[in-house]
Amino acid sequence: MNQINFNSNYRHNSQYNMDKIDELVELIMNEDVNPQTLDYLFRSNSRSYPRTYHEVLELPGKFEEVKDTMVFIIDGTAKQLDYFETVTEGGIVKRNACVNAEQQKGILKPSKVVDIFEYCLYSGFQENKLCYPVVVTDYDYGKEYEDYEVEGRSFRIYFRIYNREKIEKILNTLKSKDYNKHGLTNSDYVQFILCLIFANSEFAKEVIKELVYLFATIEKINHNHQMGLYLALKMIIKFRFGDDLKRKRELLEMVVKSIHNSKYDELEGYEAEQTSLDDLKAQYATLKAETDATIAKKDKTITEKNKTISNQSKALSEKDRWIEKAKIALAKNHISI
Repeated sequence: MNQINFNSNYRHNSQYNMDKIDELVELIMNEDVNPQTLDYLFRSNSRSYPRTYHEVLELPGKFEEVKDTMVFIIDGTAKQLDYFETVTEGGIVKRNACVNAEQQKGILKPSKVVDIFEYCLYSGFQENKLCYPVVVTDYDYGKEYEDYEVEGRSFRIYFRIYNREKIEKILNTLKSKDYNKHGLTNSDYVQFILCLIFANSEFAKEVIKELVYLFATIEKINHNHQMGLYLALKMIIKFRFGDDLKRKRELLEMVVKSIHNSKYDELEGYEAEQTSLDDLKAQYATLKAETDATIAKKDKTITEKNKTISNQSKALSEKDRWIEKAKIALAKNHISI
């Protein structure tokens, strides 16, 4: 989406309290940059949307449960995993197991390979299950996995690659959707976050600008998604644009404006998304139609069951009459039963 199209579609061209907006943007500009921004975005969002992360990243097995990411090592120390889950049988997973997913920029260094080996070794001990290590990365290995050797033991690391080609494909898909009709899904949200994390170098700045424009024009978005993207964009803009104060300020202002009207109460605190009366009426109509359809279906089932019971009762009555007749006939012949 270019700047011209963005300006023509931007839904917040009404009046703003620009003094308040400038004040908030200035506060954000002066906040410290989190050097662990990428780790934070990956960890926090994978914990918030674990099943969606599993599906989007096509992790091994079938998702069962997200687990604590703190792993205790034999020397008494603890290590922090990026993401950890248990899974059941499916695909390459032949029995209940666990999966450790790590976000990684660039090629794996030997020290990181050792870390991942220890993550899987000790998390597997804690769960008493085999662990599958997965690295989500911007580095294009050109293959789905690679075998490594640590402490004389061979183990396999699986890759999920977010290179430029993949990110551009995701961006095109996100921008082509009609969010006014379908809304932003959990999968869309997770792909949005992953593009912010794994776009690298100067390409990252282009991706951020595209996603800021997209964020500002999405009409149908729930409160959690909007607040999550607001936080992610705010952090990544400060992380990626460094000393480019002009561009940083422009993008932050755009992000703040996009939540100003519906999600921010006088720029002093967040509030839950307000639903209009028309939306409530539409939701009520939809729920009522679904409820009526369910009741009608149940009524039909009950009617059919009652009919079956009635038929069975008639059959039993016929049997009872036959038995009575048989008893009378037997009695006439002085035969007792």
